[in-house]
Amino acid sequence: MEASRTTRSRAAIALAALAAVLGFATAVALSAHDADAKSAKVLGKTKKTPKSPCPGDSCRITVSVTGLQTVADGEKAPFKVPASGHLVAWSVSLGKVNTEDDPNLVDSLNEDYGDIKARLSVLKPKKRHRFKLAKQTPKVSLESRLGETPIYTLRKPLKVRKGLKIGLTMPGWLSAFTLGLDRDGNQWIASRSDGECAEGQAKDAKPQQKKGSVREYGCRFKGERLLYWAWFVKSGKGGKGGGQN
Repeated sequence: MEASRTTRSRAAIALAALAAVLGFATAVALSAHDADAKSAKVLGKTKKTPKSPCPGDSCRITVSVTGLQTVADGEKAPFKVPASGHLVAWSVSLGKVNTEDDPNLVDSLNEDYGDIKARLSVLKPKKRHRFKLAKQTPKVSLESRLGETPIYTLRKPLKVRKGLKIGLTMPGWLSAFTLGLDRDGNQWIASRSDGECAEGQAKDAKPQQKKGSVREYGCRFKGERLLYWAWFVKSGKGGKGGGQN
């Protein structure tokens, strides 16, 4: 019985999450056991949701970095945890890579930068643009999901506290990125030291993945947006569950 409730709850979260991200005015039928889906707040959701420019001429990728969106569509701190609770799901919008001219392009990118994977990172703000990695979700392989917006519900909700920030870690490369937006209204910071922000230095950079580590987020990129979201449930409203390392 408990297993069937969990399955229904996860399915409801996924449906509600997809509607929230895409802005659908769709009513999702939820049972009494799906309170976590009904009460979830989508961190990173804005009035306008840009799309990845891939596979067009403006297609760009991000590599070897943990990124934190600090302003999205004019909204400041869109990934700040508003209260104590749990992360229950997350999503990323992946552009499809154009392989017409080079059928082996994905393999080449994997060889140069590493496979297409991602995870959420829970970051604790420190002084001087530094962040401590408090927790993270398991890495997920995304190569088969290019051109899609997959949603991943967490097997165990990830316990978080008010004031923490939710970033996106990309160990290899990822096409979940768009640029050419309003410079003041869309900004993100990267887990690299000031002075190591140029494109040519990205390949040698490393994302923040060691729990407890403290890293400088010294690179700020304006007019750009990382296309990811996190579903948060406030404690006491369906968000009961163990923490996850």
